Amino acid sequence: MAFTEAQLLADLQSSGTDMGVEIIGFIPVGTLLTDVYVQNHKGTKTQTGPWVQIAQTNTAAQAHVLIAAAMN
Repeated sequence: MAFTEAQLLADLQSSGTDMGVEIIGFIPVGTLLTDVYVQNHKGTKTQTGPWVQIAQTNTAAQAHVLIAAAMN
């Protein structure tokens, strides 16, 4: 099932591991992939993360895990 930007943002904000992340870019690449660009506002300084290309077969929760891994 394809995840939407709203589903991903809701998952990022409502999880017990809220990362303080804002979605800066959410760009579908065809029907199979989505490029997601995030910014982290937690901590002592704002951190801009890398573009993360996520398969649309992932759920919003799975996309959250991929973004968290890319931010570390």
